[in-house]
Amino acid sequence: IEDDLDVRYSGIAEAVVIIDIKEWIDVLKKLIWNSSRFGDLSLRGFETPNRAARNFKVIKTIVSQLRRKNKNLRQKCKRLQKKVETLNDLLEILKKKSLMTDFAADNLKVPIIILILIVY
Repeated sequence: IEDDLDVRYSGIAEAVVIIDIKEWIDVLKKLIWNSSRFGDLSLRGFETPNRAARNFKVIKTIVSQLRRKNKNLRQKCKRLQKKVETLNDLLEILKKKSLMTDFAADNLKVPIIILILIVY
């Protein structure tokens, strides 16, 4: 049996699974042709109009997902920066009203750069 691959799995019950190599390669080809990942695409995927259309849709969805993700990350960063600014402003107000000592307010203040580095 030269065309067969013998794979052994151990678990609760030990079983022997014989897989035909040609069938396994066909399964892998199908997985690659129907992939939704950008890195799996190749020039062969654009040889026929149907493949090109399918792969173009994949690329469009990936680009739109990345744009949305990038937009959400920019919004999150902006909100966090604004939050730090308002908290620092709150500390300044408490310090001016003498509700908090200068030493305590300075220790609670966090520069925006350090907070951004912690978030990422």
